[in-house]
Amino acid sequence: MKKSISIIVNNDLDINEVKLYTSQTNKGKYSYYIIQFGSKKARINLTKNIDKNERIELSLKLFNILNLSDENLVIKYEINDRKQTLILGPLIGIFIRKRRNNKSLSVLQKKVLEHYFNHAKQLNYVAYAFNADDINWQKKIIHGYLLINGKLTKKYMPFPNVMYDQNSSRTYEKLPNVKKSLEKLHNKVLHYFNPGYLDKWEIFNYITEHEIAKKYHPPTVLLENVNQVAKEVNKYKLVYLKPINGSQGRGIITVTKNKNVFEYKYQGNTLIAGSANNIARLEEFISNIVKKRKYIIQRGLPLVKYKGSPLDIRVLMQKNEKGNWIRTKMFARVSKPGSITSNLSLGGEAKTLDDTLTESFSASMIKNIKKKLIIASRIIPKALEEQSEKKFGELGLDLGITNNGEIWLIEINSKPWKAIETTEGSEELVEKSFRRPIEYAGYLAKDGYQKEV
Repeated sequence: MKKSISIIVNNDLDINEVKLYTSQTNKGKYSYYIIQFGSKKARINLTKNIDKNERIELSLKLFNILNLSDENLVIKYEINDRKQTLILGPLIGIFIRKRRNNKSLSVLQKKVLEHYFNHAKQLNYVAYAFNADDINWQKKIIHGYLLINGKLTKKYMPFPNVMYDQNSSRTYEKLPNVKKSLEKLHNKVLHYFNPGYLDKWEIFNYITEHEIAKKYHPPTVLLENVNQVAKEVNKYKLVYLKPINGSQGRGIITVTKNKNVFEYKYQGNTLIAGSANNIARLEEFISNIVKKRKYIIQRGLPLVKYKGSPLDIRVLMQKNEKGNWIRTKMFARVSKPGSITSNLSLGGEAKTLDDTLTESFSASMIKNIKKKLIIASRIIPKALEEQSEKKFGELGLDLGITNNGEIWLIEINSKPWKAIETTEGSEELVEKSFRRPIEYAGYLAKDGYQKEV
């Protein structure tokens, strides 16, 4: 079990001399230990001493060689006398997008990172944030953002033990230098979770290949020709066309057949609604929207509404300090009037399940629905990890409820947005949503600390 200890700079020590003071230790002097912080290592002569004021003393030169983050650092450590190692950490790297025109962090980015960094500090871990341009591959070092004495500061850091991918832009991820850096990081960093974005066709294939989870995914086909749309509408009466790499509900088209008329809605920057009295005009409209983008066609479901507006359930699933999936948040999202999606970024409103479901269900039915939602939210993340063979520490699940109480999967978000404050929800849950990824990173680090960079 790792303990916490203070790091003290002692300028009277030689560059390779380290003194370890603990209340329980085998007193003596030992040669040829390796001290390690992230990817940085150094050979040291270690002296063990008994002292209730537990600390590690080292020279300023060694402090700088290891790129330790803060002279007032309190950090977890692990000593292994058999392997002759003294390991400091974990060191957690949070990968973020770079703003356009080389601008510094936005106000929102700063606030989000401060939440992560404060929780890392409380756990006596070290966390920093960086983007692809901050990496110096030749010198094997990263110029990252840290929280030092309450201020966000840029400092050169070793490669981390664990990387948490929090890039919030699909466009940024597709840039050639970013794509190349992420591939290299995946090979260099021992533990890497929430890698990249998931596309909707990938999700369909992963989930439907899982024997238990497949019942939750609506029937879906890949759009290869616009003449598929009429066929699917004739089969289901309502279909959704979704860009496989879309986000925040943008780019979605709904098509409903009402007698011999096709009624459609398109969610771009604004909502467009119209109708086509024949298949040719419908296909023309869809072709103009889709163009060369990849889309899926998905069966529309008779989902419950709240005061006439679309409703879905967002569940934030996260792994804890034991590596187990647990539910952090579960709330209803109601779209603004006339919208076809409930995304909060498009004007949707967050509400409690009880507030929204009482309009459609009895108390006993709501209790049963909640149980079904909890079961689905346990099954789906495990299924995704098993089928994709990717490591996730958190997922945002969007679940729909039909009029007869069935649960369906609408979307999986591998980069779920987490509010930094709430007016109606629980502040405790807000903090847990930022703490749990850091706790999970600490859990991953227990399985080993570093590949060779």
